[in-house]
Amino acid sequence: MLLKNEEDLDDDNKKRLAELLALNTPLSIAYILKEDLRQIWEQKNKRMAKTALENWVLRAGSSGNEHLNKLANTIENHAEGILNWYDFPINSG
Repeated sequence: MLLKNEEDLDDDNKKRLAELLALNTPLSIAYILKEDLRQIWEQKNKRMAKTALENWVLRAGSSGNEHLNKLANTIENHAEGILNWYDFPINSG
């Protein structure tokens, strides 16, 4: 459930996920940040995506979780490459 996109969950799994997240604050924070990070590619343009990515890095970096801090640093270091998707929207999938 944690790895699926929220919109891909059925009602039963959405309910189970909500219960799980309510019991575990660190997991809830990580899940919310995961979902928010997906929104980078939903932005209308590169400028908006850059702002969203910068905001995400700040939130993840201030989460108090060392793993999220490390991920935030990694993403910040690769932000230019991530945002290049807006210039060349291809993927390796």
